[in-house]
Amino acid sequence: MFTEIDTQPMTYFKKGESNWFCYPCKVGALLCFVYFNSKYMSSALSMANLFELATKEESAQKPDLVVIFGNDDGNDATNFYYDEANDIWVGCISDNPRIEYFGYLKKMCLTLHNLAQMKKGWLPIHGAFVNIYLKDGTKKGIMLMGDSGAGKSESIEALKAAAGDMIREVEVVFDDMGTIHLEDGVPYGQGTEIGAFIRLDDLDPGTPYRDMDRSIFMAPENPNARMIQPAAPYRVVVHNHKIDLFAYANNYTNEFGLKKLTVQEVKDTCKLGKRMALGTTQEVGISTTYFANPFGPMQKQELCEPIIDTIFQALEDNGVFVGEIYTHLGFDKSNRKGLNIAAQQLLEFIQKKD
Repeated sequence: MFTEIDTQPMTYFKKGESNWFCYPCKVGALLCFVYFNSKYMSSALSMANLFELATKEESAQKPDLVVIFGNDDGNDATNFYYDEANDIWVGCISDNPRIEYFGYLKKMCLTLHNLAQMKKGWLPIHGAFVNIYLKDGTKKGIMLMGDSGAGKSESIEALKAAAGDMIREVEVVFDDMGTIHLEDGVPYGQGTEIGAFIRLDDLDPGTPYRDMDRSIFMAPENPNARMIQPAAPYRVVVHNHKIDLFAYANNYTNEFGLKKLTVQEVKDTCKLGKRMALGTTQEVGISTTYFANPFGPMQKQELCEPIIDTIFQALEDNGVFVGEIYTHLGFDKSNRKGLNIAAQQLLEFIQKKD
């Protein structure tokens, strides 16, 4: 959990001549300077699989975001600050053995990105977004929202299996965090990352071996083992993508398939952010997180609330399917029946001609 403070972290930045480096990168379309303590170099350089490296020309510009990773400040804190005078969001993560977990670095970058985008009226989405191209020429943009363990990625994998050789291409826009914004009243989705930070247990058993030569593995001997895997070219991530379906990934209700809801119903469901936590984070059991997103929306609910209203109204006005997809992963993760039924109904939606 990252908390806002009223002190500029740069005032207690323990800078040293030889032990700090900067990784300049693009988080979505925003420029982020990540200053990292050399003792955490393995985590920082792993960002190359997740966030696009900024060009030399881009690196000469003023950043939108600044992250200080591994600051020896004695605070044992993960904080952020908005520098209003310079219009820069600054995050600071104290030096601590537990920040060896790559998630601290990734999630701080995403939190700062989401806060900056909400100030522009963009809505951060914790979920997955793919464009499905069928061999018959049909194409649909599928966006699934939900917190960790809800079954977003698993639903996409089940869809691929259900469709078999009907699919010509699956284009990943984002696999964890993205945004919806409006242009001329039309909602479009964009991503934030060129890769995916994925639990090995959530993947088909053959996937890690197939992608071993281009992936970074973290603690593969542990139950919560992860890999950072390239997912999409940067040009795809920051392109405007049309949304045909928006569904909340529900892993806690004993229903099956894909269900259309009213905009008010799906809005209420998304704001509640309910899920059955499966131990993918420190939580276990039923939990709720505002808008299923602890990386920005939860900290700035008063800023996020009117954006939700505007974006969801635009989804309805543009004929986007809004509803829930029932993954059943909160009941029995080894039983794929719920996922398979949901995937089959998702495929039937995709096959419908406009």
